[in-house]
Amino acid sequence: MKIEVREAGKVRIIDLHGRLVLGTTEPLKEKVHQLLGEGHLRILLNLQGVPHMDSAGIGELAACKKRALERKGEIKLVKPKGKYHLAVETVIELMFDRSVFEDEMKAVGSF
Repeated sequence: MKIEVREAGKVRIIDLHGRLVLGTTEPLKEKVHQLLGEGHLRILLNLQGVPHMDSAGIGELAACKKRALERKGEIKLVKPKGKYHLAVETVIELMFDRSVFEDEMKAVGSF
């Protein structure tokens, strides 16, 4: 899992590259924790570079959202490219109700 962080105004965009599966989620957890600790409360997770995600990856997305909410922050998502298993797509949509976007610019503008 490779992670890059960019800024778009007050939003921090985390670009994820690679599989978000059991054994690869720790870098995401650490980066979100770091950004929240620095006071960055608007975080966009760009999943376009994530070709596969399992239940551990979904669990980490949920944990990141929970950590942000505890600090009065917000995490939104840019959908992964390609087609995911319907169960994964459904869980992501339900978990991030109205916070999942296909377009990064629309996602940034929604904060």
